[in-house]
Amino acid sequence: ALQQRLNNARNALQHRLHLPETVLAVSSADGLRGVKDFKAVLRSTAQDREAFPQMGEMIPNSYARLGAAVESLRDTSPHMPWDRFAEEVGQVAGVADEAELHRAVEFQHMLGTLWHRNDDELLARTVFLSLSFIIDVMKYVVRHDHEEATVFDASVKDGMDADGFKVVKKLFLRKGIL
Repeated sequence: ALQQRLNNARNALQHRLHLPETVLAVSSADGLRGVKDFKAVLRSTAQDREAFPQMGEMIPNSYARLGAAVESLRDTSPHMPWDRFAEEVGQVAGVADEAELHRAVEFQHMLGTLWHRNDDELLARTVFLSLSFIIDVMKYVVRHDHEEATVFDASVKDGMDADGFKVVKKLFLRKGIL
């Protein structure tokens, strides 16, 4: 596992995104000043084979079908267990081979169509079809107003009274213990 992470880090260093050296000022308020130059730099950057070595490569139709299947499901299923994903989405896309499915998912991950980490045992069990779902979840976790947002709700029947809730809330806010 450690060797794989090291290999991934080396690969990432070899395929770093090269940013343009110049900054272009663009204004929509001033007769679209700078837009023509921006389009030219954007076009040139997008076609840079060193920055994007996969650009222009042919991809299997099954990879495109997988991406389309993910897009059609993401509103109803923002995430899915790997086994269910492989069975349902892989089958729709026409990818039955496990290794090929992993390559197709990795490709769609690089495009930003879905999010999946195969190098982590826990994360490998789930495919996130909606990246905005991940962001929405993180907004509830990473926040500044836990003191105000964490309130007792007597309608929740979990056996906890208001005093017990205060103790648990204090442990959570002070020590991160749930």
